[in-house]
Amino acid sequence: MNNSNIIPNDKVTNEVNRGQHHSGRTVFRESAKVVFSVTGPAELVAVDNGDLSSSEPYNNNRMHLYHGCVSTVIRLTGEQGRVVLSAASEGMYPARLVINVN
Repeated sequence: MNNSNIIPNDKVTNEVNRGQHHSGRTVFRESAKVVFSVTGPAELVAVDNGDLSSSEPYNNNRMHLYHGCVSTVIRLTGEQGRVVLSAASEGMYPARLVINVN
C-alpha cells in the first residue's frame, strides 16, 4: 500500500488493504487487527472487512482482516494537499498510501 493517487478534492475514495507476504502475495488466512490513521485534508469515514458475521463497528479506525482483506472509506475535506492513509498491525510491516489531492 505504498502507491500514490491523484484525485479531485471533492470525492470519497474506497481503498482495499490486503495482508501480504513479503513476496507480495495476499495472505488469505490472516485475521490480524489493523489500525488506520489519516493525515492531511481527509477523514476516515468507515472500515469494513466483508465478514457478515462480524460485530465490529464500521465507524472505527480499526478492524480485523477477513480472508486477508479490509477496506477503508476516506472522505476528502475539499482542500488541496497530500493525504496519507497509514495501516499498522502487530506482527506485520506498517503500510501507507499517499493520495495527492488537487
